[in-house]
Amino acid sequence: MDYQHAVERYLRALAADGRSEKTRKNHAQALSHYGRWLVQHNMHWKTVSTTAFQEHLAAFASTHSVTYARNYRIFLTKFYQRAVYCKWIPQAPVPLHGSQQGRKGSKHSESNGVDGGLSHAIDDFGDHLLAQGRSEETVKNYGYLLGQWANYLIVQHKRWTEVELRDLAHFLRQYRQSRMSTR
Repeated sequence: MDYQHAVERYLRALAADGRSEKTRKNHAQALSHYGRWLVQHNMHWKTVSTTAFQEHLAAFASTHSVTYARNYRIFLTKFYQRAVYCKWIPQAPVPLHGSQQGRKGSKHSESNGVDGGLSHAIDDFGDHLLAQGRSEETVKNYGYLLGQWANYLIVQHKRWTEVELRDLAHFLRQYRQSRMSTR
């Protein structure tokens, strides 16, 4: 299957999944840009190496905003996820599950593993929200609150995988109190 046909099938699948017209348009724009890059570099979408793909993402990020580069990476990853799932290709040039690509500058970067992977889960959740068409401001707000949660857990010497309901209730009480005192 050629690239254009794969993109058309992918966009139809997004529509069938109930994605908004705006989301589909954003995916189409990113995939169009990627298609032009493939042609310029005489590469086939099914056989792009991981190295070439990551170099492309890095070059893209160097000339675009952080938000736009993040969305671009998400859109291409989603496209390749679908391509592998539908068996259009045997493997993708990008890690598809648990991807930690592009995390070095993360706002929630881990400190010696103290948070037990929560920072990556927060970043993945932000990626998921963006992929679902949520705004960067929404992602920022959720990220802030979840970052506060992560800090609370570190202070409590508790891993997020060991949390109980009372831990969450205690955090929320403290968080509300701190918010009330700043008003």
